[in-house]
Amino acid sequence: MEIPYTVTARPDTGLWNAKVGIWLFLASEVMLFGGLFSAYIFLRLDAEPGYWPHGLLNVPVGTGNTAILIASSVTVVLAWAALKMRQFTRYKIYMGITILCGVTFLVVKLAYEWPQKFEHFGAYIKPSALEKYEPYLGNKHLLSEGLPPRVEITGHLHNHEALHDARIKDYEVGLDPIYTDPTNPKMDRPHPRASLFHGGAHGLREPDGFPALNVEYGEC
Repeated sequence: MEIPYTVTARPDTGLWNAKVGIWLFLASEVMLFGGLFSAYIFLRLDAEPGYWPHGLLNVPVGTGNTAILIASSVTVVLAWAALKMRQFTRYKIYMGITILCGVTFLVVKLAYEWPQKFEHFGAYIKPSALEKYEPYLGNKHLLSEGLPPRVEITGHLHNHEALHDARIKDYEVGLDPIYTDPTNPKMDRPHPRASLFHGGAHGLREPDGFPALNVEYGEC
């Protein structure tokens, strides 16, 4: 049995099956992402001050990747229009640009952005120990500015084996620079690998010549 309106439009709506199917797909995407964004908003509103991660994303790189995605959506439509008009040379050009944008997007994600996220490391400090780390957290300054406190020390973990080997008592972490100058407003957005610290059961110590900052397991 032949399915009606696969290539011809319905006389009452002027639509054919393919267009209705695309609209239904887009509607399902709106519902899916609407639910995800709603969950994000409620989780963020309910999070305690200082416990919601922020300032860890590279905004210029994310903006560039977004521009690449938008450009690829334009070129794929241009490729479709050229193909419909049987302009095969223009179709190949636009489709080639679309493929290039897709490859560029994946390279940025897989080779630059995501590896840094897997290496990033953080330890939440217990409320009873926050005063001990005040020189690195700068919570008194944040309180005077009406900003939420910092309760996490973050950086890039260099010795991943310390997570699985109980014999290793030190974590080697490249701290985010926000902890070197926590009262500087320009340091609100952390950037990895600014300085090298060593931390673990017996503490977190700076390179030779700097005072030690002890972090016990019971304090995080």
